[in-house]
Amino acid sequence: MKQPISTIFLPFEIPITDLEERLNLDLPDGKVLFDDDEFLPVPREMLMLIQVNYKVQVIKQGRIELRGRSGGIYATVPLQIRILASFTPITSLLRQEQTIETTGDITMLTKTQLSLTEDWQFVSEPKIISYEWGKNLRLKVLGLSLDMSWLKERTILFLLPQLLPKLDKYLLSEMHLQDEFAIAWETIQKPNLLHDAPRIWMNIQTEQLRISSFRVEEGALRLLSQLNAGLGIQIGEMPARKELIPLPPATITALQEEASVLQIPVTVTYEVIGRLIREQVVGNTYEIGGKRYKITIEDLTIFYKKGEVGAKVWVSGAASGKAYVYGRPKYDADKKLFYLDQVRFEVDSEDKVLKFTSWLLPNTIGRIIQRSLRFPLTAKLIRLENYINDWLSYQELGDDLYIGGSVEKTELVDFKFDKERATLFLKLEGWVSASLVSDEEEE
Repeated sequence: MKQPISTIFLPFEIPITDLEERLNLDLPDGKVLFDDDEFLPVPREMLMLIQVNYKVQVIKQGRIELRGRSGGIYATVPLQIRILASFTPITSLLRQEQTIETTGDITMLTKTQLSLTEDWQFVSEPKIISYEWGKNLRLKVLGLSLDMSWLKERTILFLLPQLLPKLDKYLLSEMHLQDEFAIAWETIQKPNLLHDAPRIWMNIQTEQLRISSFRVEEGALRLLSQLNAGLGIQIGEMPARKELIPLPPATITALQEEASVLQIPVTVTYEVIGRLIREQVVGNTYEIGGKRYKITIEDLTIFYKKGEVGAKVWVSGAASGKAYVYGRPKYDADKKLFYLDQVRFEVDSEDKVLKFTSWLLPNTIGRIIQRSLRFPLTAKLIRLENYINDWLSYQELGDDLYIGGSVEKTELVDFKFDKERATLFLKLEGWVSASLVSDEEEE
């Protein structure tokens, strides 16, 4: 059967509150966002009697608040405008420099529209929506208190827009999708251990990744991704590592969220099956022919030959030698049970007792092997679901990228036995989601 392809719909979100928290950590109160040593608020012709040097600073004061709305991220930014003037009156005999200072408060509302490029980079389009002054600007010069409110529009028109690229730079630095997706893309391609005893591995061979355009909602930035991949589960040794496929360019398209459907072949080698049965029966002693003979199972191996699953059993005790149990693997869909049908028995030994009692062995050794190879699927599938759900419960795929999910339905689609392994083809349905959250929130 050809390797089936799974379709995984992965909603992805960046919480707005988390962005807000990290933005305020990167921009603490008191941080100077703009500094201009050559600020000139008035024409030079007005400064005939004094030589004045102006310096203006824009300082963050208070918490930046973010909220999402359809179309963009809105930021309320509280700022302080600080103007320092150092001057030397031309008429002063001492020509001693004097410095004066004034501050004003302003709250700015900005809107940033976001889009995602093929190289997983955000592109932003910020603009100022509105602003509101608090404390007014007043400047005392030569004993006179000057109302500087006429500077408001000049400040807004020429100064505040220069803050937007800097604020956006801090905002976008918190949404490092390319790095996180690249780490996650590499991580999922490596064998993942679902369970330790027995060792159960999940392998993912990525095929295609498509994503929707970003939408901004009140609580988060969200996009939907669709991953097409070949999945497999192997019981026993870790699967061989394959060459990792690098993260492809972002293919942006319209997507509609659906339940994820996983087509998973579960493979187990006969060596592993034999090891599990050996743990149950090797070393046990059984009576045959009433209580006349006692034999002990010393070892066994499981194999596949010409449509039959076989068990080669070494026995000792009243009789010694090798016995073979053969049967055709069958599946009872009503009972969801694998079992051996048309069981037959052979003896390979010169031991006269073993040959003499061989007709009794199918009712003992044969029944034991047949019972050991009964495989009630319902309980096993529930257990496998639990292993996958435990792995999905909160899996870290990158520095700040986490996924969660749940398998809600599992069914057997097909099965296959060949010389090397038994394979069950399963169909699983469920949901998966991902989020980009900060280390601080996790702690």
